[in-house]
Amino acid sequence: MANVNSNLTAISMTTGNEVMGESQEGWVGCHLNVKKGQIPPTSQVQVASTCKGLQVLLYAQHHNSAILLQLRDENTQEQRKRTWRAFQKWAHIDDQNGERKPAMLQSVRRVCWTFERHSDVHVQCFMESLVRELIDDAIQAVDGSFSIEQRQAFHAENIEIPFLRKISQQVEDDEGSAVSNYSER
Repeated sequence: MANVNSNLTAISMTTGNEVMGESQEGWVGCHLNVKKGQIPPTSQVQVASTCKGLQVLLYAQHHNSAILLQLRDENTQEQRKRTWRAFQKWAHIDDQNGERKPAMLQSVRRVCWTFERHSDVHVQCFMESLVRELIDDAIQAVDGSFSIEQRQAFHAENIEIPFLRKISQQVEDDEGSAVSNYSER
């Protein structure tokens, strides 16, 4: 759930679709009829899911009130089952070959980067060199493989150029700060 400039909305973590918002003609979802100005544009949103539905608490600094919305699902059990079955069909079928495959509904993937044989690596420069390597791979996929000499030269450039650019930026920043300090005096 999010408060965007006093417009309360909810996005499904499963499908990525908007599932709650202001009433719009022909829109399928949870329709909210909140009066303009009732929700401060800087309100924080806290959500709790209970057996009775969603509890949404909206509050803002320097406001002496809070808003508690209680959202309940008033669909019948049969309607909820049909919706769940329809979603399962939608999420588990590969359109290309019609095979069912498990869908990752809600997941967080955490990646821990390690820089082997590098003890003092500037992360931004290292990531730029990785992107440059990917670009070289894409070029080779289209134009054909590089020769061994080209591959070695491009690899060396991909590693050196980001670091050289970083050093030249630092030098320019240092010179620029010296000039601005001098002109302020």
